[in-house]
Amino acid sequence: MSSMRLFILGALARSGPMHGYQIHHQARDDRTELWTDIRLGAIYGALKRLVREGLIAEVRNEREGRFPERTIYEITEIGRRSMLALRQEDLRTVVFRADPFDLALVSAENESADRLQHFVETRQAWLAAELASANLMAVQADPFLTPAERLIMRHRIVRLEAEVQWHKELSVGIPRFGQPSDLESGAKK
Repeated sequence: MSSMRLFILGALARSGPMHGYQIHHQARDDRTELWTDIRLGAIYGALKRLVREGLIAEVRNEREGRFPERTIYEITEIGRRSMLALRQEDLRTVVFRADPFDLALVSAENESADRLQHFVETRQAWLAAELASANLMAVQADPFLTPAERLIMRHRIVRLEAEVQWHKELSVGIPRFGQPSDLESGAKK
């Protein structure tokens, strides 16, 4: 919710009062799904939570033509302070989650090398496809990206490249998994 919260509060702080569809439209126009964990369908639920928390307020309802009535939201003073605190926290925070694959790999000593090879190759293929997709999106979106968005997309690409490379190295090392390390065999001599 942190990313969604920061996006909505930031959008209302920059653009002033808006209804949910305008915020949704802004997220789509900013291509937030390409470089954040924000999902456009979650915006309306997040708006309700932010109202309950007092970070945004419903200021009025409007109806344009034959469109349904829409609630207009604005950021509150508490919301502005929260937005600044979230932004500062997110700028300081490094997110580098442990991959459950690593634990599964460490505990896979009874798996055959062929079976492990299959898992690694499957993961590597998925990562390579994600990398190709990220590169294609970056090329297609490039004319519309801000310099910051361009750097953010490059960040995702570099991380995927590192994962693909690591999986290649892992694939070469799998046949040795069941063997004692050089340190272990040296200690036994």
